[in-house]
Amino acid sequence: MRAAAIFLTGLSMLYAPPKVDAAGACSVPALLTMPPCERYLIPTDRELLQVRKLFTVMLSNANYGEALPKQWASLGFDWLSTELDGDVIVVLKEQPSRCEGRGLFMFRTAGGNRTLLQIPHRFHDRHTAEIGLRLMRLGDFRGLAWNTVPRHFEGNDAEGVSADLAHSDKNYFAVLAEAAALISADSQVVQLHGYDAKKRRTESGRNSDVIISNGTRHPSRSVHELNTCLDSVFNGPVRLFPRDVRELGATTNQVGSRLRHYTQQGFVHIELNAKARKELLTNDTLLAGMVSCIPGAGR
Repeated sequence: MRAAAIFLTGLSMLYAPPKVDAAGACSVPALLTMPPCERYLIPTDRELLQVRKLFTVMLSNANYGEALPKQWASLGFDWLSTELDGDVIVVLKEQPSRCEGRGLFMFRTAGGNRTLLQIPHRFHDRHTAEIGLRLMRLGDFRGLAWNTVPRHFEGNDAEGVSADLAHSDKNYFAVLAEAAALISADSQVVQLHGYDAKKRRTESGRNSDVIISNGTRHPSRSVHELNTCLDSVFNGPVRLFPRDVRELGATTNQVGSRLRHYTQQGFVHIELNAKARKELLTNDTLLAGMVSCIPGAGR
């Protein structure tokens, strides 16, 4: 049975869908200007099983045919085709009547690389939505997912599930990661987050520009290498959890936990302070350097 809806308060903007042409194309940046959904519904187990199967097809096969868009439509998603810097992409956008906080998704249709970007807190972690899109445009990421409801609106308290897509395992972000893990052990799921350096508990946290982790206290070799690489391209300190800093290690992140359940080591958690986020919006050299460091993202 579907959990009760939690209606967001204080929203004054009306839902305004992006411009879509006769061929179904849409402006990707316009999608990020839409206000959040006005409610959050916890997907049922049956729905999540269906969604995992659909994500698996999208990550495995570039020839989608006509069936897949219809299946997404039955779940309340618009299937929008467009181009992103010459690449053919598909956007999955919740229909206005079914805007329930499940997410906004974008996939390249070309096969090959399965490195995914996830932005689970775009309304709270300022600029992460735009940075994610900039990374997608420059790097060889297969897909990008944004949240569509603020993280602080909790769902059914009795089930202990909230609208925070990084800390719940009953959501589309978790099953997207699961689909990637089931397809290939080489899949990567990179999550971008933002933090306020002034609110950090430790001096090393306050003095960091970037904090890297894999969600455990035992970072893999690839995460060590990512930390070293990013430290060479960012102006400020890039620290590795828990070696250099003991906070923001994503140890309670459910997407990372889901991947480790399949003995998959491809989860990467990147925390950016406000200064680093602002630089990534304007400094193309820094952005290119970051892309070159992320496993599977370089073209």
